Amino acid sequence: MSVFSNSQIKFPWFVRNIATKPLYLSLLFLPIPITGLVAELFFDMAFARSGSVLVCVAIFCVFINHFLSVEKDNVQSAMQAAHKVGSTQQEILQRMNPAIQGEARIKGAANLYALIEASKEEIPKLTDANEKLVKVEFLAGIFGTLIWGFGDLIPY
Repeated sequence: MSVFSNSQIKFPWFVRNIATKPLYLSLLFLPIPITGLVAELFFDMAFARSGSVLVCVAIFCVFINHFLSVEKDNVQSAMQAAHKVGSTQQEILQRMNPAIQGEARIKGAANLYALIEASKEEIPKLTDANEKLVKVEFLAGIFGTLIWGFGDLIPY
């Protein structure tokens, strides 16, 4: 679990583990039109309806991408706030409140430094996932719309 889990987000596990891997989302939406084609043998217009489900998946991806953007903003603001205190453990220790003494002071400086280091890794990951998810959204939306609009015109 990330240092930056946001308590306002109800499903941080899904956002971090599925949305950051757009291949998983692609594998989730690829069976939809295939199932629609197979169902077309038994139900009229099933393939066209699978396009509408694919559009719903694209909308869900937009929703997930919003949470990724919020998470990325949270990480960036935490990093900026931590950098105001210092960028090394020594700087952080020097600038900390002198009333905090002993082990608590050292532990606080170490935690703040760990936050800075973790955010350096976290921001590129979230940016990459955001960019990949935009492509998945686009493809699911385009193909879903085309299947939904023209799926009934395919002769079987």
